[in-house]
Amino acid sequence: LIITSAAEGIRKPSPRIFHKMLNYWEIEPSQAAMVGDTLSADILGARKAGLYSIWLTRRADTPANQALAAEIIPDATIARLSELPGLLKYLT
Repeated sequence: LIITSAAEGIRKPSPRIFHKMLNYWEIEPSQAAMVGDTLSADILGARKAGLYSIWLTRRADTPANQALAAEIIPDATIARLSELPGLLKYLT
């Protein structure tokens, strides 16, 4: 299943888009993680929805992210997707 905010007409950081996915999979926010590269949409939205937030920084060096880096703090940060399995293993 792929749910996009554009197709649903729900813009991140609204927690509604995250809750829609959680409801589909019948899981609680505490059982899920969001991996994203945009602090203002992906990470803030995940935090608002109660998900574990993981900031993927490989292409995230943007003026918008730099401006918000002190305000929107992810639960974890990774530079490459290859780091994700080890991080998720640590969380479970």
